[in-house]
Amino acid sequence: MLKKKIFKNTILTCGNNQELDKKTIKKYVPGHQLMENAGKEIFRLIKRNFKKTNIFKIICGPGNNGGDAFVVARLLKNDGFRKIDLYSSIPKNKLKDDARIAAYKCDSKIKSFNEFINNRNDIIIDGLFGSGLKRKITGKNKEIIEKINLKKS
Repeated sequence: MLKKKIFKNTILTCGNNQELDKKTIKKYVPGHQLMENAGKEIFRLIKRNFKKTNIFKIICGPGNNGGDAFVVARLLKNDGFRKIDLYSSIPKNKLKDDARIAAYKCDSKIKSFNEFINNRNDIIIDGLFGSGLKRKITGKNKEIIEKINLKKS
C-alpha cells in the first residue's frame, strides 16, 4: 500500500507503480493523457541527446508500454525525425484501450517483427513490455528481444 505522500526520487516497486497509475487515472489524469505525458518525456530526452539523422527502431508491445512507444514515434515524426522504423507485436486493430488510441494517432507505417533487422548504429526504443509482465516471454517477442540483445555497440 502506498503512503499518502510520494517524495521526489522515491523508488517504487512494480506493484506500487501499478497502484499509483490506477489511482492517478481514477482521480486525476485519464490514462491516454498519462501515455501522452510519458511519450513526451521520452521524446524530449531523445531530442536533447540524438540527431535527426540517427536511425530509430521503435518496438511496440500490446499494452500501455507499447502505447507510450507509439506516442514517441508520432512525436519524432512530427518533429522532422525521418529515419524511424516502427514495429508492433500485434496489428493495430488488435490493440486495446489507450494503446489502440495512441497507435491510431500515429501516422507511420507499422512493420512486422519479421522485418526487424538490428544494425550497429540503430537507436532502439523498447516499448515491448512494462513492469506488469507476469508471464514467460516466448515466440516472436522472445526472438526480437534476443536480436536486440545481440546488438554490438
